[in-house]
Amino acid sequence: MGRKLTNKQIGATLKKLLEKQGLTMKQLSERSHIDIATISRIINGKRVASIQHLEALTACLDVSLVEFLDLTNEQSGGETEQLSPTNDALSVMMASFLQNEQIDSQVLSEKRLVKELEMYKLYAETEEGQDVVHQQFERKLRSIDGQGSFMTKLKQLYTAYQSKTMSKEHRIYIAAALLYVIAPIDLIPDMLVPIGYLDDALIIQHVAKHIQRNTNQLL
Repeated sequence: MGRKLTNKQIGATLKKLLEKQGLTMKQLSERSHIDIATISRIINGKRVASIQHLEALTACLDVSLVEFLDLTNEQSGGETEQLSPTNDALSVMMASFLQNEQIDSQVLSEKRLVKELEMYKLYAETEEGQDVVHQQFERKLRSIDGQGSFMTKLKQLYTAYQSKTMSKEHRIYIAAALLYVIAPIDLIPDMLVPIGYLDDALIIQHVAKHIQRNTNQLL
């Protein structure tokens, strides 16, 4: 996760999407509930956009966060190296936030995340772990109190976990991810704004892709 999208590149993509949608910054502000001064600074590359900002703004511009980041990367052209299949645009954004917070990017390496998942899978196989998912997921969801692709994917995984058609193996894998999100101790503390849920988002993304790839079930 070594490459970085700049504030200027992110702002340029937002500006292009605004023009495409025929929206003014005032209209975007009203729809996203983000004050116009903040939007202006983000578009002009003078402020770092948090994940929460980008999820709210992209939702109003009819693109997902990942689509937005892919578009930003494509438009950057020669300014940034193109991403490899194993290092998607979301990971590049993660790297940007991690660098800003002076956190070692290896904390969120795929190897480290998979290792965490394997540990939670052991707990997910127990009756206690399954009880925690059923009893605490809704409470955790309320504590996050947000919108966007991360929350949508989180809810979809929980629905898939409850499905009677899902195999035990895949239910355990999903439960492991949900337990990680529920757990009070993460690789990155949830209270660390704006990156506190980055590790949770990557875990959820990883498991959702795994389920889709192995069951052809869209999440």
